[in-house]
Amino acid sequence: MYYDEDPIVERIKECADFPIDVEMKGAPDVLFEIVFKERIKQEEVDKVTSALEKFFFKYNRWHIRPIHYISSMWGDPPETVNVFTIRIHIDFGGAMPGAYIGAVKAIAESGADIYRLILL
Repeated sequence: MYYDEDPIVERIKECADFPIDVEMKGAPDVLFEIVFKERIKQEEVDKVTSALEKFFFKYNRWHIRPIHYISSMWGDPPETVNVFTIRIHIDFGGAMPGAYIGAVKAIAESGADIYRLILL
């Protein structure tokens, strides 16, 4: 899905004060790799997962084409990629492109100490 001048990609990159790399080759299934400034702490992970949960329920309440799931919500802890990075899988299903922007904003506004976000 990545195009250099895709307006959705540009809007995603403007959602946070940390760098965001956007590839999203498998959209609507997107892997969110969240790189923290320090080693992974459960409190930081909880901030991100809680923010995504709230976003999921709010989005699905008001949209006909829902987000299908966020992997961390169903008892699966986020996958640990390395000592600084977790990975959360979101299946956006038939959700509108604004759902990608909303998920990134939720992460950015979570209060977690994030260094970089990568959308694969």
